[in-house]
Amino acid sequence: ALGILATATTAVLAAVTAAVTASCWFLPRDVVAQLPESWRPRLPRIRRGLRGLFAAAALAVSIAYVTGGVMLSLGSQIAKDLVASDNAFTNGAVLALLPVVMGVTALAARRVPAPILILVGGTFTVLGVAALFASAQLHSLPWFLVAAAACGVGYGGTFLGGLTLVADLAPAEHRGAVTSAVYLLAC
Repeated sequence: ALGILATATTAVLAAVTAAVTASCWFLPRDVVAQLPESWRPRLPRIRRGLRGLFAAAALAVSIAYVTGGVMLSLGSQIAKDLVASDNAFTNGAVLALLPVVMGVTALAARRVPAPILILVGGTFTVLGVAALFASAQLHSLPWFLVAAAACGVGYGGTFLGGLTLVADLAPAEHRGAVTSAVYLLAC
């Protein structure tokens, strides 16, 4: 059954790749001629009034990235030890709780104000990392699941909060540059 699933997955990915490749035929050919002569790549500049907003948004997105990195790297080893399985699918299923909760949180909290998202997300991040530490010390799968769920809420809240902060407060003419700079700094 696993072989059939792998074959089907490969076929779907091959079909999507072929469709994307074929759609490239319809992309505009003469893009360089459409650019203004004075355009040059440059570092994004953040206006003085937006620097506090920018710093808060970048910090929130950085916290989300760090949380995801810790959970997916360190968490995979902890999950393997706690589940006590050499089966990568089983260990992956336990780890899958994190991105599922991230997505559900982001969808459910779309209308929540950015400062609340960042505050709640940060709180859940701290609780999730504490639960991850407890799961490693106690060798407890239930604590690990709590950690994954709490870190998922934390990631979803801080990431969405940071981007919402930029989208809500940055002027439209600077929104793209500020968002790009947030991503650049957060990485």
